[in-house]
Amino acid sequence: PVYHDYYADFMGVSGSNYATEFEVKISHTDWRADLKKPKWKLGFPSYISRFIYVVPFALGMPEFVPPEAGIWHIRDDVHRRSPIDVVRAPKRIGKEKVPQDVLARWMSCFYYRYWQQRIDMEGVKFRDIAHFKESRYES
Repeated sequence: PVYHDYYADFMGVSGSNYATEFEVKISHTDWRADLKKPKWKLGFPSYISRFIYVVPFALGMPEFVPPEAGIWHIRDDVHRRSPIDVVRAPKRIGKEKVPQDVLARWMSCFYYRYWQQRIDMEGVKFRDIAHFKESRYES
């Protein structure tokens, strides 16, 4: 399969260039819908070494979750040392490092997504981006 437009909620890349995908789900319906994506039918790119679902504690660990997927529960208890419980560690699915061209594409997407969110958040129109950048450094 060709993975030019591979989409993930979050992607972690180690210093050795191995990628872990994190998929956030908020309901069982949302979780089941994820299993219809091509990655579960055609397989993951060889450079995705691990896959983890990050879900609210209340969702538990349903039997429909593929065995290679890790599961992390998020708790909203602020008094806990960590709000994350590792319920199941992910199994290794890919053995290759992330290719430099893929990493560059991810970084480019991250850069533009970041600036678009900043612009949206601060109410600045896209055409005013140059002025926006300059004014941030003048103060």
